[in-house]
Amino acid sequence: MENYALVIHLNDKVIFEFVLKNANWNKEKKFKLQRNATETGDKFWQRLNKNVSQVCSKWEPNSTLPEIRFLTSEGETLTFKDNEEPLHLLLLKKGLTFKVCDQYFPIVINPPMVENIHMRNNIWINYVTFPYKLKLTLANEDDSLFEWFKCCGDSSACDKQHSNWIKVGEGFLFYPPKECFGHHLKLKCIPKRRNIIGFEKSVISSNPVSKGPNYCSFEKRH
Repeated sequence: MENYALVIHLNDKVIFEFVLKNANWNKEKKFKLQRNATETGDKFWQRLNKNVSQVCSKWEPNSTLPEIRFLTSEGETLTFKDNEEPLHLLLLKKGLTFKVCDQYFPIVINPPMVENIHMRNNIWINYVTFPYKLKLTLANEDDSLFEWFKCCGDSSACDKQHSNWIKVGEGFLFYPPKECFGHHLKLKCIPKRRNIIGFEKSVISSNPVSKGPNYCSFEKRH
């Protein structure tokens, strides 16, 4: 999401979201504005300009106020200031790019998103596990992709970016094979809505895979 600005239109609300970075101070700030869909472009611009200016003035007190612009696919400026057009008609135009502090954010409209995803604390060999507390927005669970990985490095130092992850399975349900014993798992969800692909999100198990109980009443019954 960091390289894009998101516009989410749900019912009578419009959410505008982006992450602004300051390389000089090695800082970043996530902005998330939730506004009424019928709010004017001018009112939205005033709030956005105020929020961004407050953050930038803290980062660099002596700097000039940031320039905020919305650019069309032809490179022309779409003016929000003094614009009485409803916000949802402005932000839902295709091909817009948001520019602020010399950073460019292509605007993505209503992408499938993973709002929340977790894994169980205890994951056992040959026992089913699955995404826990999964919450998707503008995405369908049946359309979405789920990929499972095991960490092949030091299990105490597993992280999303730098560890050596090997893919071990696909699908919502996963039965860890014995090769996963003692390793942390990573679950990656790629949200989809029909053929529209959103931004993936990953989660790492808090504990390595264990052998689990020696007796399973479910297996005995079946």
